[in-house]
Amino acid sequence: MRRTLISLLLVFFSFSLSQAQVSPGEEWDQKVISEGTSRSELMQNLEYLCDMIGPRMTGTDRMKRANEWTADRFKDYGLENVRLESWKFGIPWNRGSALARVIEPNGLPLTIAQMAWTPGTNGPRKERVVSVDIKEPKDIDKYVGKLHGAWVLLGKPAAIPAVPSEERKLRRPDTVSAVQPVPDTAQIRRVRQAAVMRDTLKKFWRSEGIAGLIRDAGKPHGLLNMTGARGSFAVGRGGDGTAEPMTQVFMVHEHYAMLHRLLKRGEKVSVEMNLQSSMGKSPIEAYNTVAEIRGSEKPDEVVILGAHLDSWDLGQGTTDNGTGSMAVLEAARILKAIEAKPKRTIRFILFSGEEQGLLGSRAYVEAHREDLAKISCCLVLDIGSGKIRGIALQQNEAVKPVMDSLLAPFRSMGVIDINLRMQGGTDHLSFDRVGVPGFAFIQDPLEYRKTHHSQTDTFDHASEEDLKQAATVMAALALKIANLSELLPRKTTQPARQATGN
Repeated sequence: MRRTLISLLLVFFSFSLSQAQVSPGEEWDQKVISEGTSRSELMQNLEYLCDMIGPRMTGTDRMKRANEWTADRFKDYGLENVRLESWKFGIPWNRGSALARVIEPNGLPLTIAQMAWTPGTNGPRKERVVSVDIKEPKDIDKYVGKLHGAWVLLGKPAAIPAVPSEERKLRRPDTVSAVQPVPDTAQIRRVRQAAVMRDTLKKFWRSEGIAGLIRDAGKPHGLLNMTGARGSFAVGRGGDGTAEPMTQVFMVHEHYAMLHRLLKRGEKVSVEMNLQSSMGKSPIEAYNTVAEIRGSEKPDEVVILGAHLDSWDLGQGTTDNGTGSMAVLEAARILKAIEAKPKRTIRFILFSGEEQGLLGSRAYVEAHREDLAKISCCLVLDIGSGKIRGIALQQNEAVKPVMDSLLAPFRSMGVIDINLRMQGGTDHLSFDRVGVPGFAFIQDPLEYRKTHHSQTDTFDHASEEDLKQAATVMAALALKIANLSELLPRKTTQPARQATGN
């Protein structure tokens, strides 16, 4: 009997000791992980966004519908101060049909997509094809007077490696450098020279009176690519809000390379294109979706979790960036479900206009300039469906030991790469450029570079297991940062960079 009593006491004290060793922070981590892995609603939200709303190009009705639907979902989950914050966009553009075929020599149908915010052809247009190779202004001279009415191939085909589409490349910390060098003056000079060259070429194309430009999509397996001409969405950034006056198309790599080979062997090549699109007449409002879990002690200090809700329109906008947006929504759901009471406000923002140059996040920063000093950080997810493997700290050396400590509990979930390197291409840059800590998560790339901006950017390419991990890590990290004794430290220096959208 005595042995039994002693055994029971030992079990009791062991259990009590194990409980005492679990800190409040670890308790919340466990709650977040349990909720995020066992009761996730991420995939059902992502499916609705992709299948029912579809692609969400900034300035379109579908984008506005996505803003309103996500606001409703935040309200359903019990968040506070849910709202749509407007900002001035540019002229809306809507895609129509795009048909193309070779006239001579082989009659092959061509797979193309019209570049957004460029004019159509106003009916079928049959013209010869000419290839140009222009790297610097002096190269223009050999084409003067030779391009009138032509469809112009812009340079040699892209170098596409023969990589199996099923290959799954996982990120490993030993494959990346700890610090990406700050752009030096030579790099900055090259960026400026490239901008001057673009302007020079625009004037040249117009003076020649070409039919339009053909760009290599630069992706394997017949995949297209997409971006937009900046003229009509540059309102507020030095542009005049007018449409790019030149027709441009992306052509799948395989067809682009074929046309280039035919021309190289001296064949006469002509194609017919019929591009239909429509343009608005005046600038419009765009919106960011914003929601909050209000801080219990320092509500005026803020931690931001963000992603961009807008997309291009060849697919469903899943991996770029429905996945990130729904992970932010899911992180909000998790924290409300476990009744988290952060000391600081956690603000969830789904930006628009990212694909046009981070316009929505830039507008947000500009509208909230008086509050920037009280933003601890902005954390952004925007590299598709893969698990979070770490975070790039934009050369903020002071914040690294803090992040090392906060993310240490998630090493077992694969979060192993906390480094100082600069990472560009998405909305954290809008905060980083004004001195607010802005960081983008490092993720397994999976097939992101194949699916993003292409017709295969669809729900089928979303990984449920990986996205659950990402949303869980985001929720836990936001809560930890919100509960720190101080705001995250700022950088002491601010390197130059150019902000662009993914």
